[in-house]
Amino acid sequence: MKDIDISAKNPVVAPILNNKYKNIIFDVGAVLVSWNPSEILKNTFGSDVSTSVDKYFGAFISSGIWADLDRGTATLPQVIDFLTKDLGESTANKLASSMIDHLTPIPDGIAIFNEIKSLGYNTYILSNMSEPALKKIAAENDFVSRVDGAIWSYKTKHIKPEPEIYQILLQEYSLKAEECIFIDDREENIKAGQSFGIDGIICTDHQFVRQELNKLKILFNGVSKGFFYE
Repeated sequence: MKDIDISAKNPVVAPILNNKYKNIIFDVGAVLVSWNPSEILKNTFGSDVSTSVDKYFGAFISSGIWADLDRGTATLPQVIDFLTKDLGESTANKLASSMIDHLTPIPDGIAIFNEIKSLGYNTYILSNMSEPALKKIAAENDFVSRVDGAIWSYKTKHIKPEPEIYQILLQEYSLKAEECIFIDDREENIKAGQSFGIDGIICTDHQFVRQELNKLKILFNGVSKGFFYE
């Protein structure tokens, strides 16, 4: 075994052997990439956004058709057709395009992902995501290709918080629930994971996520609890 020189200045992360958590599962929207419908409206229409568009957008999100797109049971043209009925073709196309175009990386989320990845933890994605959105994200972000596994809702035909999508994740990658931490921005998705024994962190903001990871000794002021020097 290599001798350890504690006087050296260059830290080298040791394998994570003393932590019960081996697998860090990330949601994507609002965790790794931005997802804020009100900001989408503001950035898309600016001061031109009308009360009717704002109200209709909320009704659209709650209608279920966007969830159907995530589930893979509706197509983007079908979503645009749905929007066109009340907003007109031009506005519908603009809004649908903006909802995908505004999926941009969140620096604090990406930083947490990179730190966790560099420490040797297994990283996974569990995301409600449509195929068009994934194509855009994958083309612009390398975390999609760097994870150890990913479950995308449009492929499984199940969305969070449905139990089936959690079962698929655990079974597909032979994960032990008690060795997993799930980071998601929605409480109901975290609770669904907890029903399988998966601990979770609600991403209210990324500083809170980092603090919770520090408490769990997954990160410690940005680095691993277990490290040595060479």
